[in-house]
Amino acid sequence: MRLLRWMLTALLLLTFTHVAFAQDEQSDETRPAGPVAAVTHVTTANCNAKDQSFLAARRKLKTPVPSMFDAGNGYKVTRWAAPADGGNQPDVPVEFVLVEKSGACQLLAAAQSVTLTALHLPFTDAPTPQLIITRYSGGAHCCFRYDILSFAKHYADDVIDSADSSIDINGLGDGDGPDISYSDMAFAYWNADFASSPAGTVRLTWDQDRYRLVDPKQDPAPNEVELAAWQSEMTAAIKALPVGYVSIADQNKGTQGPQLDPVIWSHLLDLIYDGYPDLAVKLYAKAWPDEVKGKDIFWRDFVSQLQQQSVLWKPWHLDAVLTPDLPKAP
Repeated sequence: MRLLRWMLTALLLLTFTHVAFAQDEQSDETRPAGPVAAVTHVTTANCNAKDQSFLAARRKLKTPVPSMFDAGNGYKVTRWAAPADGGNQPDVPVEFVLVEKSGACQLLAAAQSVTLTALHLPFTDAPTPQLIITRYSGGAHCCFRYDILSFAKHYADDVIDSADSSIDINGLGDGDGPDISYSDMAFAYWNADFASSPAGTVRLTWDQDRYRLVDPKQDPAPNEVELAAWQSEMTAAIKALPVGYVSIADQNKGTQGPQLDPVIWSHLLDLIYDGYPDLAVKLYAKAWPDEVKGKDIFWRDFVSQLQQQSVLWKPWHLDAVLTPDLPKAP
């Protein structure tokens, strides 16, 4: 009986699990409260009224037939795939996944695409976490949301809002919660087009009962040769500017600034997201030649963008190192 249940669960998951991970743009109604975060631990039900009304309309359609499986501990997961004409209403979610416990809604995921990925099978004997629900809003750039669920005695959901970035899962099948990484899109479109925008990597690890940020400085710092090469690249790109840097505020007022090479700040992000913001400050101070205007202005804009958009700013206390006033180069 146990083997039969395992096979049924696996078959159902294969029916609606995609190889690629994706996720959807959330409304303020469904987004966890608080500042931007790398991952948000949620222990309460999340079934907003708007999505429930959409699901009520979807239930009336006879095809495709929803897929359902029992996840154990009183949990039931049901997925509704998109109807044949689902793409005709781009503002209305066409796929749904409903998670219930003893008949009560725990999570309702609604988007243009909603997929499931099992981290462990069978669910009843598996350690947490057990299932990822992936939502994708559709469109050229946005958005992804991941709900990483634990079907234990007490419901838990680790929510990742990763904007344009999909997640990578590492260590799947080793009997523990896999490590997760994704790109922090804090600098998307910042002084560059989207394709050229550099992004730092966020790393998460399963710690007792939830996902948490990996402690900084897990990887060794670049050596002096690497830092010198980065400095040379940055300096060359800055010297190539036809005019000095123009602040974001002035750009927003219509002042045209020079086209920037993202190498000017990509190495800074590499250092900061690897846990070495102090090296980022020193590298930048040395790399920007004093004869090129805009050194302090660029730095203030860069720090401001990190403060407002980066998921690492508060948990890693970056304000203690990355201040708007740039220290003088040694």
